[in-house]
Amino acid sequence: MTIKFTRYLYNEDEVKLTLLENLLNQKNLKECYFWIYEYYMSSNVEDTFEFIYKIYYDFYGLKNPKFERKINKYYKQFTNDNDIKSILIIIKHLFKYEKDNTIFVLRKYWTG
Repeated sequence: MTIKFTRYLYNEDEVKLTLLENLLNQKNLKECYFWIYEYYMSSNVEDTFEFIYKIYYDFYGLKNPKFERKINKYYKQFTNDNDIKSILIIIKHLFKYEKDNTIFVLRKYWTG
C-alpha cells in the first residue's frame, strides 16, 4: 500500500478524514474549506467530486435528497468555469445540513 501525500505533505487519507470529521461535527467551516482545497489541489477534479458524492450519499442523502441535483449543477458549473467556488458552496451546504449515518453504517456492515 502506497501512502499518497498532498501538496503540503499531509497524508491524503488524513486530509479526507479531517474534512469529514469537521463536516459531520460542524466544527469549523473554514477548516472544511482548507481541507477540501488541500485535497482538490493535490488530486484532480474527478477525485474531488467523487469524494463529495461519497460523503453526500453516506451521510446526507437520506435527509437531503434534493441536494443531489444541486451537486450535479455545481459539478457542471465547475467543469465549465473551473472556479473552486462551486466546490466550496457544496461544502458550505453540507456543513449546515442534517446528517444521517444509516447508509454509511449499512455499507460498512455489508462490505465488511
